Amino acid sequence: MKSIKKLVNEYYDANYSHDQNIDIVKEKAGIVSNKKKGLLLFMKTKKLAIVSTFAFIVIVAVIAIGCSFGNTPEAKPTVKDTVITLDLNPSIELTVDENGMVASVYGANDEGKMIIIDVEDELVGKKYDEALNLIIEIETECGFFVKATSNEEYNNLTITIDTEATQNEIAAIEAEVKAKVEEKLTALDVEIANKITTVKNNTKQALIDKLLALDETLTKEELETKTHEELINLIAAYHVERINFPTEALEDMYNKFKDYEINIAESRIFKEFVSTSSSLNEAIISQYDNLYNLAQQALTSLKEAYVKVFIAEDSAYVKAYDKILAVKAEVLELRTEVEKLEDGIEKTMKEAQLSAKETALLSAQSALELTKQTAETTLNFVTTSVNQTLESIKSYIISNEDLTALMTEKANELSTKLNTEKQEFVTKFEAEYKDEITAQYNKLVEQKAALVAQLKDQA
Repeated sequence: MKSIKKLVNEYYDANYSHDQNIDIVKEKAGIVSNKKKGLLLFMKTKKLAIVSTFAFIVIVAVIAIGCSFGNTPEAKPTVKDTVITLDLNPSIELTVDENGMVASVYGANDEGKMIIIDVEDELVGKKYDEALNLIIEIETECGFFVKATSNEEYNNLTITIDTEATQNEIAAIEAEVKAKVEEKLTALDVEIANKITTVKNNTKQALIDKLLALDETLTKEELETKTHEELINLIAAYHVERINFPTEALEDMYNKFKDYEINIAESRIFKEFVSTSSSLNEAIISQYDNLYNLAQQALTSLKEAYVKVFIAEDSAYVKAYDKILAVKAEVLELRTEVEKLEDGIEKTMKEAQLSAKETALLSAQSALELTKQTAETTLNFVTTSVNQTLESIKSYIISNEDLTALMTEKANELSTKLNTEKQEFVTKFEAEYKDEITAQYNKLVEQKAALVAQLKDQA
């Protein structure tokens, strides 16, 4: 089975020449971005995040939807141009294209990432209901759905539907999705009656909110200029962009570094112009070099600190997280055992064990949260240092007329080179943290396999 990344690359190779102008690709995507030039690249931090990600996101948006590979049906499906989120504790998002095919899949929390970790390729390109069936099967195999339970605590599923549609259209989508889910759960002998809650968001704002949740550096004003289809494409693009990050910690690391990396890449590109300029004296060149080097050092320190507190196997955070995984597996196993037993002493004893383990799980989750807060406090100092150095570069350019003139003169060339940096950021991040990503991926695959195995042993 080909990886999503391979499908993405093949689609791009087949449809676009690599030396095509980026504006042509944007035009093919049906999306027009505002060009930011000169000092605006430095002076508008929030807007920079849009500029920083947009070239990559636009291209991958087309690719993600193109990965559906399904033939267009004669009649338009009921469920189309929609984001479906399944929340059972594993939280999983699907984008569904205009033909009712899955364009992207995303694990919105660690449990969700575990569920889809080795089946992403199978989900993308399927009809949406087939994808839902596979997700539900895996969640049941892993013990998140307890078969034939009467316990009100279990099998509470929330289905959120985000689209832009009329009241009648959203009602039809809701009814169809809910019916498909109930049908599959019934086939698996999972009691779900009266335990499915549907949340319907049938406005453009719902999709904007979804994007703002995916990337806090996006702005509402920028997203409001986009169409319904463009917003769905962007959501799919974000899913594809982050599909290889197997944990929330790694995804959060990527999100935090992305904006900083692109700010510093911009500074580095401008540094090349500064260093070779015949109109600048040595003092200006030397001072800019010093500021750039300080920014680079600050970012390196931030990366090292983040790995140390959130990613390293011997970090307090990872140890606390591993403890939760172990206790959670025991809880899922005990839940299944309890549901199989007839009323009596044995069941009462198992219920007591389950209650104790659930209490231990809550305690472990609290410990993880405290560890996370401590780790974030450690990072705040280093993050402040990065922000200050970037602000120093911006202030120095603004205060120096020669640098300002050079920035204006080289604006187009800077933008072109920066676009390349933006498009390559994911690849660079994955290369830099290959070992950490691989280790976390393998751990999650093993966790999933262990859950399935232990529950099958009880059958």
